[in-house]
Amino acid sequence: MNERLQHLQRQHVLLREHLAWIETEIAKEAVPTEINAPRVTAWAPAPPPSAPAPTPSMPAAEPIDADALIERYADTERQRPADVRRGCLLTFAGLMALITIVILGVWWLRYR
Repeated sequence: MNERLQHLQRQHVLLREHLAWIETEIAKEAVPTEINAPRVTAWAPAPPPSAPAPTPSMPAAEPIDADALIERYADTERQRPADVRRGCLLTFAGLMALITIVILGVWWLRYR
């Protein structure tokens, strides 16, 4: 099983657990309880990722072509080497200027 599929299945399980928790919280708030009655929060764990089943409250979503989305947004997210190099050089120059100012300031205030 490839890594991307495992990651998606983990996310799917986490979302199911979160939805189950939200449904129990909604059910607790919808039912009036006595002031002194203790609230018990117990929710069932999500099914294993090998057997995903759609919940009755959630309609089955149509599959999304992940490769098409990656290709669609890949150009905007790629970093150009020239931009990265320029950013590194500007950061280096800024830090060197800051260090120089600090050293000159210490020399001017303490040793002059």
